[in-house]
Amino acid sequence: MVVCPIDALTSCNILLYFMIVVISIVNISELHSLFYLTFYSSDCHISV
Repeated sequence: MVVCPIDALTSCNILLYFMIVVISIVNISELHSLFYLTFYSSDCHISV
């Protein structure tokens, strides 16, 4: 748990929000590539 002083609370929240957004983007791209590999490595792949 990260404890921030009162004057640095806003910057700490911005940093946490930024980290959450970056982690979400990385997870979404990994899931997308995983689905892509799953679709194109399976026998019944969807033609786009």
